[in-house]
Amino acid sequence: MRKLYILIISFFITSCSWQNFNPFGNPGTNTDKVIKNFDLDDDIVNKFSTEKVVESEKSKPEDKKNKSKKKVAEKKKVAKKKAIKKKKKKKVTKKKVTKKKVEKKSTTKEVVVEDYKEDKKSIYPKDYPENFIKLDKTSKKLWDSLNPINPVGEQTFMDITYGGVVVGKIAITIKPKKVIGGEEVYHYYAKLKSAPFYKYVYTLDDVIESYVKVSDFLPVKYSLIQRESKQSIDDIQLFDREKLMTYYRLKKVKRGKKSFKKNDTYIPFYSQDALSAIFMLRSLPLNTGDKIKIPIVTRGKISLMSVEVLGRDKIDTKLGRKNAIKISAITQYSGDLVKKGSMTYWISDDKERIFLKFKAKIKLGAVNGDIVSYKK
Repeated sequence: MRKLYILIISFFITSCSWQNFNPFGNPGTNTDKVIKNFDLDDDIVNKFSTEKVVESEKSKPEDKKNKSKKKVAEKKKVAKKKAIKKKKKKKVTKKKVTKKKVEKKSTTKEVVVEDYKEDKKSIYPKDYPENFIKLDKTSKKLWDSLNPINPVGEQTFMDITYGGVVVGKIAITIKPKKVIGGEEVYHYYAKLKSAPFYKYVYTLDDVIESYVKVSDFLPVKYSLIQRESKQSIDDIQLFDREKLMTYYRLKKVKRGKKSFKKNDTYIPFYSQDALSAIFMLRSLPLNTGDKIKIPIVTRGKISLMSVEVLGRDKIDTKLGRKNAIKISAITQYSGDLVKKGSMTYWISDDKERIFLKFKAKIKLGAVNGDIVSYKK
């Protein structure tokens, strides 16, 4: 049963709902506090610390009137400016305007992408793995096709069942955007909790967080905080895209014994963590027959998630009958994780792209996840 949970966490498509289940509470700590407890240089800690919270994209009811007033005022200002321009009759050629627009389109993101593609020798370190360079070239096309779907405040809840019994629940939410290293980031948060009756076998209360840059949808920071009956784990991954490095740290306390792991190593420029990969999937075109591979960094090691869009389907859920996109995913893992994980899951076939259902194969049958609630 323990491997069952590891498999679910590795793919991280699952969810929630219990009377005493606080889906968005942290198990006694948070990512930034955990980072400070690890063996990391101060400059790294500062680089990856959360600087401030960006206001939620969701308008507060009391702010709507003020916003409408501001819009009216802005329109009046624009109208006045146009009137002044007409009076002055300034001649501006179309060519000049076009040139200015072209210059504005040049962004840091585009320059970096082109540099990585065209000028490999000057950008990549001398000892950088050649297979990562090849992988970046393939992955760039995938990242270019992204159309991020990230409604701030979204909450997805699912029940995990095994043998027809609900054994766990997960809540996944998109929290307000934050700023890390001067860049705006999406903040994904997920919590997994085992059923109360299961405490006689194994209790589990885990939180996963991922921070992904808005500009290019690349993860900056990832944490897995596990508080379980037999062990306690703090797992941190920091992604430095400038140096193409990940700083991985893990602290484990199991049966009273403490252990520590660290790994500072190269990663592909285009890569995801275990949680952000799921949000990336919903942002892809997902045409029937599409086959894609997403590089995932887990504990300083690289794995490829092979995804195939099987087709369109209609499924019954607690939210009603839904049109869905059926997808299969197989991931090769190494180290302490499950060596191979395969799942089939269904995403709503609409602009929302809600995670509706999943099925994970295990040695003793299958684990199912079904949506029970969705809020936006």
